[in-house]
Amino acid sequence: MGFIESFVNQDSEILIEPISKFNLDYEISSATSRGYIFEPMFDMEITDIGGIMAATGSYEIELFQLEGDSSYIRDLSPLYTFNISITKVGEFQFQSLNNALVLEANKRYLLKYFDENHDSVYDILVPEKYKGEFFVQPQKIGDLNLEYVYYAYHISSELTGGNEFVQEGVFSNNKLFLRGVPDFKYQIKK
Repeated sequence: MGFIESFVNQDSEILIEPISKFNLDYEISSATSRGYIFEPMFDMEITDIGGIMAATGSYEIELFQLEGDSSYIRDLSPLYTFNISITKVGEFQFQSLNNALVLEANKRYLLKYFDENHDSVYDILVPEKYKGEFFVQPQKIGDLNLEYVYYAYHISSELTGGNEFVQEGVFSNNKLFLRGVPDFKYQIKK
């Protein structure tokens, strides 16, 4: 299982639900990138990349290594870009990597995916009983520290009067544990 998938499967009260106009707290209908910043506690090799999406289709998943305490990727090139095909909604799906991808302990990484709108985005919601445990990042999940939820809105030129731009940021959250769910499988390097 992926590391987010393992977290979700530990408790049947943890909910995964598609974003909707009822739980979407903004009115942006532009393209979006969703993911999270994390830090491995040990050197590890990523073996599979995937996630759970609310719409079938092809998705580009990117992995970045972040410098210092920055949470922004505007000028960074991805370490790895992977296209994954999601054929079923509501299920975690993964594709194996052809080449070993090693992540170093205590380095910061961003895993994100892109979609033309919010139709593919799932939210992970935790029940009230987790208050104080999983309500705010950073959180230790398995062998990783989940630091922040990442988002970027790709604002089109029609909405801005001629210039297209990307608004990106991070947040620690509350009952909404994660918005957008790329995931990966890994093994610890000995």
